[in-house]
Amino acid sequence: MRPAQVLCGFVLLLLAGYLRAETLIAALGADDYAPFYFTDVETGELQGASVDICLTLASSLGYRLEIQRLPFARLLTSLEEGEIDLACNLYITPERQEYAHFVDIPQALDEMYIIRMKDHSAMPPEKPGEHTPDTIGGVRGYYYGPREADNLVLYNDDRQLPLILLNHRVAGVLSNIPTFRLHARRAGLDDDVWVADPEPWFRGPIYMAFSRQRADNAQLVGDFTRAMISYQASPEYQTLLERYGLRRVTDWKTE
Repeated sequence: MRPAQVLCGFVLLLLAGYLRAETLIAALGADDYAPFYFTDVETGELQGASVDICLTLASSLGYRLEIQRLPFARLLTSLEEGEIDLACNLYITPERQEYAHFVDIPQALDEMYIIRMKDHSAMPPEKPGEHTPDTIGGVRGYYYGPREADNLVLYNDDRQLPLILLNHRVAGVLSNIPTFRLHARRAGLDDDVWVADPEPWFRGPIYMAFSRQRADNAQLVGDFTRAMISYQASPEYQTLLERYGLRRVTDWKTE
């Protein structure tokens, strides 16, 4: 298909969408998760790949979008109970599929790494009742892939991970690199004192998902899937990937 035809098709989706006027209640995690969603400290504006994609697709289909920021565990509960219409950024798991209907086409690829302090000399010895020196920190409710991690200890949010690493409460933390860097800098942790493992612990696709409590969830998934296909064939999508340093899921699958 020629680029002009792709762009024309996407513009037609945008124009046709103005016939609708419904507002969808969307949600993102309360803590910034770069490069998918984060607040610009200078402007106070919500930015990120998942934000741009959700807004673009909703607009192309004629929906207004009201985005809420919720603690991640509450986001999952709200999606399950139908208090929100969709989550703009979510990994697929069998448990989530019971209450969430995922759009067929993922947004982009996310990668989780174990991140460690470069200087391990200050790691305290193991004490009774405390975590072992090889403990890895993560965030409660997050999905870290199919690999088992017996030494994984969960904390409330991404903001805590640089602090527990700095205080040597764990040997490492699981995070994507842009998210850890963002929260580490805000906590005053310099980039040159931590390092990510050479290979990711887990890489996987990020999706949008609608609450199965909506009677029209299948129709919404079908509409947003078609809109996603059209959008990903447009030059605007490639520009978005480059802006946020992301890759298409197909690029990873063909490596």
